[in-house]
Amino acid sequence: MSKILTFSYTRPLGTDENLSIILYNCQCLSTHIADLDILLTTYTPQILILTGVGSKIKQLPKISGYYWISQEGDNAFGGVAILFHKTLKTKLITQKTDFLLVELDILPKPIQLGAVYIPPGKPIPQDIFDTYVDKSFYIFGDYNAKHADWLCTNNNASGVQLRNWLDNTGCEMIYPNQPTSKRSTAVIDFGITHNADGWKAEEKIEKRNSFISQGNNIWKYVHSTFHPYAPSFKGLTTNNGIIKDHQIIADTLANYYEKHFETPIIDPNNISHIDAMKEYDVFTKQPNIPLEKITLIEVEKNWKRAQKKKSTDTEGLSAFLLHQIPLEYLQIITVAFNKIAETGEVLRSSKHAKTICLSKDGMYPEVNKLRPISLLSNFGKCFERIIHGRILKWCRENDIFIDEQSGFTAERRLQTRILSLVEDLRLATAANNRPSLVIFVDFMSAFDRMWHPALLKTLLKLEFPPPLLRWIFSWLNGRTMSIHVGNAVSRVIKLFVGTPQGSVLAATLFRLHVHFLSSYFMNLVCHLFADDLAIIISGALENTFTKNIAELERQAEIAMRILAKYADDNLLPVNINKTKALLVHDVVAPPYPKIKYKELPIEFVKRFKYLGVDITTKLGWGIYI
Repeated sequence: MSKILTFSYTRPLGTDENLSIILYNCQCLSTHIADLDILLTTYTPQILILTGVGSKIKQLPKISGYYWISQEGDNAFGGVAILFHKTLKTKLITQKTDFLLVELDILPKPIQLGAVYIPPGKPIPQDIFDTYVDKSFYIFGDYNAKHADWLCTNNNASGVQLRNWLDNTGCEMIYPNQPTSKRSTAVIDFGITHNADGWKAEEKIEKRNSFISQGNNIWKYVHSTFHPYAPSFKGLTTNNGIIKDHQIIADTLANYYEKHFETPIIDPNNISHIDAMKEYDVFTKQPNIPLEKITLIEVEKNWKRAQKKKSTDTEGLSAFLLHQIPLEYLQIITVAFNKIAETGEVLRSSKHAKTICLSKDGMYPEVNKLRPISLLSNFGKCFERIIHGRILKWCRENDIFIDEQSGFTAERRLQTRILSLVEDLRLATAANNRPSLVIFVDFMSAFDRMWHPALLKTLLKLEFPPPLLRWIFSWLNGRTMSIHVGNAVSRVIKLFVGTPQGSVLAATLFRLHVHFLSSYFMNLVCHLFADDLAIIISGALENTFTKNIAELERQAEIAMRILAKYADDNLLPVNINKTKALLVHDVVAPPYPKIKYKELPIEFVKRFKYLGVDITTKLGWGIYI
């Protein structure tokens, strides 16, 4: 997001209502449309001043409850616009290139409010400013003027000119106490006025938002009138009808998830299964290994990082409540954590999950249309974040993360994977006779179905640090959960596969679990974001389109056999109903290759939403225009 300044103007006696104004140097509005909604939602200003609007100045977005007054600029980054709340009455006074001034009808008397954009290296429009010296005016904008008097490290020509003009006219500045330039520590976005009394920049609004974020809102007065937990669904749809009793719902879900997390069936003829179980059995008999000493800095860093939610964990404590204790008590927690680290053990309470379910399909969903949310011990989660930090440090130092992977890791973002995939497709289909086939593979409940012996085998192959590996083994072994529906609680059930959904370790362990997946497809391009796998098969430049389709079908058959082998070896089933194929091409009516996974056909689609972005057969942007 570009630089934003928030101002509050305390009006003179006669009204107790203040003006809230935002100055936003958007630097091309067409790429920052979403920021407008964020600003209006967060600050609810009466006036929003935009500078550096760019080409979007000709087609400003319609915003309910507001109206625009705008003026174009003389370059691609110019143009100013002011968004007024519909309750404010205005009259246009002056419109010139990159300058706009309106009269705002407020009590006890009208004021003149302006917006200006001055390109770098250009002088300030002194002749325009001189016109309003004897009036009540406020002109905000991007002046690109630097001077030591308003916290810049050096002066430029525009800054010296503006400083002299202010001295000669007696006018004043309204500027923030922090840099506004993205390329330096200079303040270049500010306002000039006949009288700066009554203006406060940022501090008041930020203090209010901080006050509210700490729980000082209406909830602390009314929360006692609400039930501890109200389910997001009213009942379950079963073969015998709809169930509404909370206890019966909890017991039904416990039966379902007990089967869902049961011990998987091992194939005695599968060598990978046999090897994984042998290593797992040997590891089971090994003693715990003490962890490296935990520091107060680690505890404090990860304690502050936790979200301050009010929901209670397995111990009946909320993160919001725990974060009210003085930071000095973290020393006691550090001592307790080190007692655990010395034994290499896991906090016992952190191995049980209090699970609530959210509906993905209306008020009366089926059991398989629910999303389980695990509420884990807050102390246990803090300890897990410390372990997680050490795992990531080891991954960085040993260059574990591969180029085909991204997600849940710094500098390996979702956008990286989308751009990389689209670029691979664009280059592969540059020639009309060269189609590309993309197979979007969906693993069935990937995090829930992670088979612990297969994970252990992969970590051993990666030469994972023994103390951390032993701790992860203890953390996964012997986990339990109970289902909470309203005030009803199910029996405790044991978990033999998967990782708890609410833990920071779940995604990272899964990334390590599938570390070698892309290496199975040596001659193909793979993209892996968490559990979302995309396999790209491209045609040859020297073949005709028809021959390329036949070649894609042949390579897809090989790829599906490889995928089936990997899925079977790791007991990580593929959801064939959600696995789709997309043929990227430039032909009007192309023939389609036939693709099967374990004799089941894979459906072709003309559009697929990959990581939130629609990818079409033509790689076009028409669906967004």
